[in-house]
Amino acid sequence: MKVIWKLLTKEIRQKILKFVILVLGMTAAVCLITVMTVFSTSCLHAMIQQEKEEKGPYESVFHNLTPVQAEKLMENSNIQQVWKLPSCPENGTVQEGRACYGVSFKRISLSIFERSQEVGDEILMDLLPEEEQRVIFSRTNKSVISRYDITFNEKLLGYYGINVSATTAGSAWAILLIDFVISLFAAVLLYYVVLSGLEEKRKTLGLLDGIGISSRQKKYFAYGETILAGCLAIPLGLILGIGILFACIQYLNKVYLSAYDLKIHINVLWLLGIIIGSAVLIFLSGQGVYERIKHENVLNLISGYDEEEEYTRTAVLLSAKKHFFKAETLLAIKNVRMNHKNYYVSSALLVIALCVFLNGVIYVQGMTSVGQSTIVYPHFSLWADADSSDTDKLEAFRENAKEIPQINQISLVKEAEDYNPLETLNEDEAMEYLKEINQESKIEFYTMYGISPPMYPIGIDNESFKRYLETTGKSEQTTQEDFPLEAAILETPYNDMLSMKEFPLMINGEKKNIPIISSIFSVKEHESNVLLPSYLLTQQERQNGSFGSSYYLNRIDLKTILYMTMESFDQLIKPYQRNSAHFEIVLERDKGESVPLDDILYPSGILQRIQEEQEIIKQLNQIAEEAGLENFQIHSFAGEYQESFFTGGEGIHLLLVAALVSAVWLAALFIILQKDAGSLRKRQKEFALLQSIGMTRRRIIKMIFLEHFIYLFAGIIIGIPLSLFFLSGLCNDGGAPQLTSLWEVPFILIAGQILITLATVILPFLYTAKELRKMDMIAVIRREE
Repeated sequence: MKVIWKLLTKEIRQKILKFVILVLGMTAAVCLITVMTVFSTSCLHAMIQQEKEEKGPYESVFHNLTPVQAEKLMENSNIQQVWKLPSCPENGTVQEGRACYGVSFKRISLSIFERSQEVGDEILMDLLPEEEQRVIFSRTNKSVISRYDITFNEKLLGYYGINVSATTAGSAWAILLIDFVISLFAAVLLYYVVLSGLEEKRKTLGLLDGIGISSRQKKYFAYGETILAGCLAIPLGLILGIGILFACIQYLNKVYLSAYDLKIHINVLWLLGIIIGSAVLIFLSGQGVYERIKHENVLNLISGYDEEEEYTRTAVLLSAKKHFFKAETLLAIKNVRMNHKNYYVSSALLVIALCVFLNGVIYVQGMTSVGQSTIVYPHFSLWADADSSDTDKLEAFRENAKEIPQINQISLVKEAEDYNPLETLNEDEAMEYLKEINQESKIEFYTMYGISPPMYPIGIDNESFKRYLETTGKSEQTTQEDFPLEAAILETPYNDMLSMKEFPLMINGEKKNIPIISSIFSVKEHESNVLLPSYLLTQQERQNGSFGSSYYLNRIDLKTILYMTMESFDQLIKPYQRNSAHFEIVLERDKGESVPLDDILYPSGILQRIQEEQEIIKQLNQIAEEAGLENFQIHSFAGEYQESFFTGGEGIHLLLVAALVSAVWLAALFIILQKDAGSLRKRQKEFALLQSIGMTRRRIIKMIFLEHFIYLFAGIIIGIPLSLFFLSGLCNDGGAPQLTSLWEVPFILIAGQILITLATVILPFLYTAKELRKMDMIAVIRREE
């Protein structure tokens, strides 16, 4: 052991640069594991804290408990803490003399659902009627039915890795999967780093075999340098990883997350797991080296014989008679077959990276999308709400606001509240009315369930009405004098309505025929001039309600919209008007742009937009105060988008997915670069011999290119279909609401997969070609001799 130790230390001193490179490579691998693991756990902790702040620090709510039941609940051995709630969540009703209590359990696991029922038994809760009892936990072979009025915060439990349904995994498991993928890349990086010194070890071990060292001493020699480097790399990687992560989070908080302070959360158990996991990976890397050199002996060293290479070369040469390939092509095939394990690993990494890229990007797009859009709008930046139906005041504000130089367009929008044309009609009258608007086939649906037909009157100011006419192409032949005051623009998803010259609008049971001066088929691509008030929601309102693709579907699949001038709307829809109005504002910077709804609700460059809008918002508030508008509130689409990062954990999800995609591709690039650098050192003799028998550098470079192309092609051919297969699962789980089928995957993303894969493989190849051109082949042959 002492002899091997002395030999190792002497070799390290003589080849200190090689040892430093080994330590740095291992440090990079440990740093990668540390950064992603600590970042993912920090994100998970932040999401848990966010959910607790928004919904309460408890996992479940026990509804309608008497004081005696509440006292027993607090004394129960399964319960850690109990909070008396001022009101029941989820609009629950509280019986007189009772209250709802938030409950945190001592142990959070899948058994929490069964234990909640046991607690209900022990505190003598009131049983629910059998028809009100519901399934609170479901698995293929097991389910739990709640006999008591107990609800759970499923999102919080998901963060703990406990999912109520069998179809989706909790966030804790998703983060474990992320850590596993990163650890896999780090393991490959470690292996290639350790293999970079394989040839030197092989020669040294051959010499040692000549003096008769034992198998145990061979093992000590194979593991020794790797373990020594690992002892330095693990603490260095931990410190460097935490330092890099700290700097990145500080930058994110300063530049992008000004409204939220993301903090590093270091869990001692996770840190211990990183240390142990890194040590295991380093040990396995040493094991890999030992398996490659344990049969090395002095005879092989002297003769230069390599059994594996000889076998593969023979197989390739025997099959060469059957082909008409050039020499460099055959040599490339031979090299791929000889080093098939390394090339398999490289292809597998590319496949994983392709899957992560496509699914990660689609997932992020799904979180910032309200669904497929066939409609484009002016690029609205701000909207305002005011509690007033006084059109004179509202118009006065609009006119004064237009004087602000940064404002290009401002629209005034009013909507009807709970408008139902059938509310005063009997069944026969309702049937007759639905026939007029070609909706008689839905009579049972509307009358049986009391649902209003999809009629949606909207009042807009005269300027916006004219602009909308311009987008339909009617403004050239239609002026305000050509149509009556009560004319309207009809937007409908029903073909049968497009030919209507008048629309029968029911006002308190009386029918008023409104002339239609332009009809728009809302299912087809077209331009709209105003946003529906349904989209003008703050982030808090979206969280409290249900916002997403359903709003878009309401927009094109269910609603027939009548756009009317404000004067006409005030006269006709007065009984149904809300005591509020909305202003939709386009700034000069976005003048002339027509964008889909996603680009309005989720704009790019939000920080710059928010800064530019602050002064405008101040001026608008002052004008509203002068106009006497009550409860005037102005909102920024960019500001609400930024706020979404800190509500419901959505923003942290985005950061986590973006970090995973970036880390995977950077790791793939670094691994392939390390593999090529190690391969270049190992194959110097091969390149020198090929050149000595007349093969030019250009043909050698072509051979290397063909080797890279083979695993590049394999990675793309396997990776893209496999990424689409996993994407189908993401779509089924609701992770991509913007897609209804795989055929709708944007081609630019598939092209992006191919381009990023090409870059990841070609950049290391260019490095190899550059180093090969600088290599002195004569010096290599002399050194080998």
